[in-house]
Amino acid sequence: GAMGEAGHLQSNLVHRKSAPSRPLDVAVVSAPEAVELEAPFELRCVVTNASSKPRELTARLEAALDRPIVATGALPRSLGLLKPQTSLPFTLSLLPLEPGVHAVSGLQLVDVQTGEAFDVGPLAPLLVLGPGEAP
Repeated sequence: GAMGEAGHLQSNLVHRKSAPSRPLDVAVVSAPEAVELEAPFELRCVVTNASSKPRELTARLEAALDRPIVATGALPRSLGLLKPQTSLPFTLSLLPLEPGVHAVSGLQLVDVQTGEAFDVGPLAPLLVLGPGEAP
């Protein structure tokens, strides 16, 4: 049918474009501009389902030993079912381990039903103050 052809056409388009429109879009709603070393902080985000199908999402932060900012909250965490063209707020609890300017990287949203993992980020560059540095 015509719908199938349109879908096929679209996938070719996406394949050619260097930056495909993401099925899931994450925006940072609020983040501190500066945080103190080893002081937990929160990053508030909103995920929008830009695809045409509902997605049951789990958020996780890939663990890496050398990351300057790590998650302190319970992850992976279920964000619940996100209907097409709707948004959902979520908060990441984070801990900065190195002074300097760092972005939050390694965030992934996983579609529980399909197993697809979407890489998100890097998010919100933050200034991490070292010991003795005034905010």
